Amino acid sequence: MKKHLLAAAAAIAVGTAAPAAKAAFLDFEDGILGSPVGAFYAGQGVSFANTEFTWSGGFAGASGIVGIRAQGTYWFGAGHAVVGVFSQAVSSVAITGIDIGVAGIRIDAYDAVSGGNLVAFGEAFGPGVGVGTFHTVTAAAPNIRRFEIYQPAYNGYDGMLMDNLSFTLAAVPGPASLALFGMGLLGLGIAARRRAPARA
Repeated sequence: MKKHLLAAAAAIAVGTAAPAAKAAFLDFEDGILGSPVGAFYAGQGVSFANTEFTWSGGFAGASGIVGIRAQGTYWFGAGHAVVGVFSQAVSSVAITGIDIGVAGIRIDAYDAVSGGNLVAFGEAFGPGVGVGTFHTVTAAAPNIRRFEIYQPAYNGYDGMLMDNLSFTLAAVPGPASLALFGMGLLGLGIAARRRAPARA
């Protein structure tokens, strides 16, 4: 009897355990300088709007020679934000802002691909026009579907670019986990039935 209960409990524990979250990382090195990012990374789970590949070689905080910026400019407020939309919900998103000065960098995370609620944000500021200053900003929440990046104190002379986007896909139980959970419930049912006293 105890063996059956232990087996059923173990099956339930395995079946209800959350699967490991999957992390993704984009360094933009495969991008073509000056071209829109658009759906270039759709296969990795994210598409962009108002975003283009730009030169980032030699900048502190960059991982290579290609980064991203707002379409046509290094100076951009919330009205001209870099926008990223995920193909499925993520639990965190982070990016490195390069040459971050007094205009700062901010990432807003929303729970819908359009509109929706602001569910998290991260921001950072640097000195002057930010030459040589870089910051990684992160937004974390259970159901992020879109992010927007911009300079919160946009002033028209302190520009920035970005590199190294990372995000973590929100964990969703897979079919194997659900099957194990079902087996656990079945085991508990059998154990309970065996425990029940026989009726006369």
